[in-house]
Amino acid sequence: MAHSRSQIAPNLMSEEFQKAAPPVTHSLIRILPETGEKMFHVGAYASHILGWPVDQGRHFLKDLLEWSTQPQFVFQHEWQAHDLVMWDNRYCLHRGRPWDFGRFKRVMHRTTLLGH
Repeated sequence: MAHSRSQIAPNLMSEEFQKAAPPVTHSLIRILPETGEKMFHVGAYASHILGWPVDQGRHFLKDLLEWSTQPQFVFQHEWQAHDLVMWDNRYCLHRGRPWDFGRFKRVMHRTTLLGH
């Protein structure tokens, strides 16, 4: 999380928060248990690749992110009243896009399930 937030602002996370939310290790390739499908674990939270020089790992992660966010792989929702969008946070990159804050209210509810 510290790596992700440092890309926004170097001192965004306090030292106390960084101690409370230390870095964790994730596999670069994840397997969806329900289907066996493989996918990359990339995005703002992916900091580096263990065993690689940091710069080389970050460059590789950047390349994977650019490849996986090509237009043919991206869904962009065009909102209408009463729409509901759900995604599996384990296996989906997602990003809130800018919107007219003065006209539209953003309501987001997160549900976390214990499991695989």
